[in-house]
Amino acid sequence: PTIPLAEPRPPRRFDFPTATPTANAPSLTPSAAALPTTPPSSSTPTVSAAPSGGVRYRSIRALLINALGSRLLAGDVSVFDDASSPQSRAMNWLIYEDPRQLPVGDVRLLQRYLVVNLWFCMGGDAWTKGSLWRTSADECSWLGVTCRPSDLRVTEISLN
Repeated sequence: PTIPLAEPRPPRRFDFPTATPTANAPSLTPSAAALPTTPPSSSTPTVSAAPSGGVRYRSIRALLINALGSRLLAGDVSVFDDASSPQSRAMNWLIYEDPRQLPVGDVRLLQRYLVVNLWFCMGGDAWTKGSLWRTSADECSWLGVTCRPSDLRVTEISLN
């Protein structure tokens, strides 16, 4: 029997260091360009109370400005940038805290914003009766909110 011999392998090439550098080698002394231009900050970073990022934020903010800007806000949309304003608090609740997280294209998103905006405007945190407000429940089931059964549009809000 004949045993096939393995094909001869080409010799392996090893890259050994050369006696002189073949490329730009780092220097032992730093250049002026490599030094930081400003010293690192020792202060604590600030966190904005009015978040400004994300597709959902930008989409809902644009929706509210387009729908309400000229009618209710007299063109002054800066209320959405003031973290303490009821409008900004309602918008941020709707975007980040609302358990329902209605999609931006939902026709009831604006209605939910308006009802929760009223809650913030009227000091809802201090209400003794606020059943279901700012929960995952449909805004039509929030205490004092009445909706038309055919399309669930708010027709009345009673804050007695």
